[in-house]
Amino acid sequence: MVSEVSSGLVVKNKNVLMVQEGEHWNFPSADGKSSELSADTAQRAVTSLTGCEAEVSRYRDRLKTKFDKNDKEFTWQPYSIEISGKPDEGEWVPVSDLESIELPQHLEKVREELCDRL
Repeated sequence: MVSEVSSGLVVKNKNVLMVQEGEHWNFPSADGKSSELSADTAQRAVTSLTGCEAEVSRYRDRLKTKFDKNDKEFTWQPYSIEISGKPDEGEWVPVSDLESIELPQHLEKVREELCDRL
């Protein structure tokens, strides 16, 4: 069975909102709940992290990827999300830094696409 992880890509002024998870940087993400749409999962992840109203603006299907973690298969579902207000948590990382920072395995697979498309 494949599980879904959805992320919100919040971009502002050539910076992207990210969270540090150990040595890796990641986008606000959450595992999908039963019968929850992946867009709703991404929106929930961003709202939970930022404390801001969040609205999905677009599915980023070209960035979608599959990965394995702890002997489980996952599909990463990325969405562009707009927020209103100042985030409670997370850091604004310049999109140009995505070329050199430590990213989780699933983002490593799409690093070049992320740099080109954000």
